Amino acid sequence: MCINELVKKVAKGYSDGLVLSYWDFQKETCKENHKAGDSLAGFIAKELKDTFDPDASDSQQIDEAKRFLLSAASQLESTAQALENELSGGSRPVEERASMTGLQSPIR
Repeated sequence: MCINELVKKVAKGYSDGLVLSYWDFQKETCKENHKAGDSLAGFIAKELKDTFDPDASDSQQIDEAKRFLLSAASQLESTAQALENELSGGSRPVEERASMTGLQSPIR
């Protein structure tokens, strides 16, 4: 699959398809879009570009996109939990929080 196809597939799962507003289909690359106001969508577009391998199979491309999305989700969850811990005065290890969400810990 070409990178534009992968971007379209990913954009289907993102609210309002905003990932597309950070993608230049003619140049097949990510682009800045300060008017869109969604840096997470921009991050996804950039990661798709950075991790795309034109020689990989469709399933390998999808697996790699899933890998970086799940890794980012785990990191966001850990960050949100750290803030929650600040409010509650408690603390849970990152690995325990990651196992609660079913994601891998970003800390190795």
